[in-house]
Amino acid sequence: MNGAYQWGIELTMLVTALLGPVAVGGSLLPYGAKSIYSWLVGYFSIGFGKLCFNIIVGFAGQLVADSKSYQPMFFLFIIGIIAPFLATGLAAGSGVSVLLQINKATETYSGIAIELAKGVATKGGSLVGKLAK
Repeated sequence: MNGAYQWGIELTMLVTALLGPVAVGGSLLPYGAKSIYSWLVGYFSIGFGKLCFNIIVGFAGQLVADSKSYQPMFFLFIIGIIAPFLATGLAAGSGVSVLLQINKATETYSGIAIELAKGVATKGGSLVGKLAK
């Protein structure tokens, strides 16, 4: 199951990378959301999934290397089955947090740009009202 998960991640990264030019082309359209952000978040999420899975497998391998012959390996059996699901869940959470941060940064900087544009258009009149508060 772990080998299949690794191959699945690799193939998903390859297909996502091949779809990058479509996302760039969609971002050049003058309307709608920028698809490049969604593509980047998707690619980073896949990368996070691969990283999380490799860390989990590395910890399990270290546990096997340090174990004694009389210790049970039930934990490793469970980790071997649960590791792909655990890594996928961690990657999904990471992807959502990255997307939320991108949206928050976009909102913040667009608000700043709008306020600056108002200040330039009104020759500072709109900023005087904000300073008086």
